[in-house]
Amino acid sequence: MEKNDGPVTTLRDRSLKASIWRNQSDKGEFYSCTLSRVYEDRKTGELRDSTSFSGKELMRVSELSRRAHNTILKLDRERDRRGAKGDVAPQQARDRDRR
Repeated sequence: MEKNDGPVTTLRDRSLKASIWRNQSDKGEFYSCTLSRVYEDRKTGELRDSTSFSGKELMRVSELSRRAHNTILKLDRERDRRGAKGDVAPQQARDRDRR
């Protein structure tokens, strides 16, 4: 697999973002998600990320999580179609991983 330090995709809802990452393990390729809130540092003016959310943001975080989950399901299906689990067919790989 090619080395890629950035996320596969990033979903946004105003200041909130869900970054989806491609990972590799001994069991094959999988995806994970990080959730964050972008804000401007008042002292430096730089944009920064925080993993803390206000009560008012939690429903938006929930919806963004749902969208990220659906995106990861789609990426999993695409991975299975191209056979990225190694030298076994996708269904065989899923059966192997359940053991």
